[in-house]
Amino acid sequence: MGNLLEIRDLSIQFQHHHSIVRAVEQVHLDIKENEILALAGESGSGKTITALSITRLLPPNAKIVSGKMIFSRPIIGMPALSGQARDLLTLKPQIIESIRGKEISYIFQEATASLNPVLTIGKQIQESILLHQRVRVKKNELLNAAVDLLKLVKLPHAEHILRSYPHQLSGGMNQRVIIAMALSSCPKLLIADEPTTSLDVTIGLEIMRMLLELKAKMKFSILFITHNLALVQEFAQRVAIMFRGRIVEQADTKQIFSSPFHPHTRDLIQSIIRL
Repeated sequence: MGNLLEIRDLSIQFQHHHSIVRAVEQVHLDIKENEILALAGESGSGKTITALSITRLLPPNAKIVSGKMIFSRPIIGMPALSGQARDLLTLKPQIIESIRGKEISYIFQEATASLNPVLTIGKQIQESILLHQRVRVKKNELLNAAVDLLKLVKLPHAEHILRSYPHQLSGGMNQRVIIAMALSSCPKLLIADEPTTSLDVTIGLEIMRMLLELKAKMKFSILFITHNLALVQEFAQRVAIMFRGRIVEQADTKQIFSSPFHPHTRDLIQSIIRL
């Protein structure tokens, strides 16, 4: 498998009052086509900031001070160089906006917080579909597409859910809605940032197994951000361990768990609670 995204020498700093905080330093990371790469580490290690920097969703006081992000997919809006790999960090904001949510989609930690409480689920899914369409879509076609997306993520009674509001659904159902919206544009890279954190163990496992099935069906890559190495062991093909803003170890999942190299990796593995 070839690389879908290559991150090289990524460093990110935060301006905090009159001081500078180094959040991410010299990160090297490869995401291959059609794989699940887990970016694992304790809270505050720099996982989410690294992921947000891919499409420049960083907070205002954050600055990318160095690095390259080579994305191998053709980039819409750049016909002269279509088919060629490009550095995402050098692209104009309007080009990044065309990539964000289409070629690269996100699933954020809190599904309910990611949904608008005053709009129906159907309205939000249809807006997500329209956002990345290049041709006008008829109303009935849009409705059918929204129903199909809910069925794709195994939500029963799709027509009823489309008329519902986020507060009327469970956390697991809202998470499936967010996944449906993220997949509405058929992305090549899905960034799942702690997608099971707010869910109970059983529902979280169902969500991860569903993502695995969808990945096999739709052929996209997943950057799975987590501190839960039990999930990593079951679902990821490769693992990158992050510690204090750096990637300290990166290898196949079996190798990480059978012969961890870095002391922090060993500590994380030992912290897994086995019932």
